[in-house]
Amino acid sequence: LHRMGSHPHKEDARHDLALVKRGGAWHNPHYADEVLKSVAEVISKAGGNVKTYIEMPAGTEKCTACHSGILDAEIKLELSEFDHSAHIAERKITCTDCHIDNLPEMTGHGRRLPLKSSCRDCHHSANVAGDKLCSPCHIPARRLFSGALPGLEPQPSPMFAADMVCRDCHYQSKGYRPPDNDLCLDCHDAEIVRDLEFKRGVLVNLILKSSSSDLPTRLVEQDKGRAVHNPDLAKKILSR
Repeated sequence: LHRMGSHPHKEDARHDLALVKRGGAWHNPHYADEVLKSVAEVISKAGGNVKTYIEMPAGTEKCTACHSGILDAEIKLELSEFDHSAHIAERKITCTDCHIDNLPEMTGHGRRLPLKSSCRDCHHSANVAGDKLCSPCHIPARRLFSGALPGLEPQPSPMFAADMVCRDCHYQSKGYRPPDNDLCLDCHDAEIVRDLEFKRGVLVNLILKSSSSDLPTRLVEQDKGRAVHNPDLAKKILSR
């Protein structure tokens, strides 16, 4: 506030901001939200810099009373990416669309709902129509398919090199389920399909015997497609 110009309500804004800081926004999040909107308006009219205000969707107030900084929190997941701000602020998804809605003192409070009833309802819908490599989910499959694994020379799958994308084999109309051999035979002959099944068995055995815990190995282990997405690279990694 000290860097802004003059405004008839400058001191009122200073007082209101101090009230929220000292009183704690969590004690009355809805009221605190209205106060901060008013303070931001005064600062803006006086020529000060105001951080863009994010309108939270209805129904999030009871959660943000405690989790007030969730939009800026970094969710560090090794094999996937997640951005709370993109879900809540941009797509207006409420907390209880993805998390268990019960009292804080109850078991399971705030735990993530099963993927089938939360993430997949959106990410396996028309919302992903423009996403060729199904990002940011399915990172193990995506990275193995593209051949971009940490610490290794790039070795893309022949399908990736031929500009194929996930939806060329995984159809939305079938719930993006793994394709059966009949689909493979649309492009490949029976010998290649049989060879692929053999390679899949080899890779499963290598995974069971593997003692490595580095990131490329874990990516191969967590990619359910394994032999299909990039068999030669997968075997190379597991045979080191």
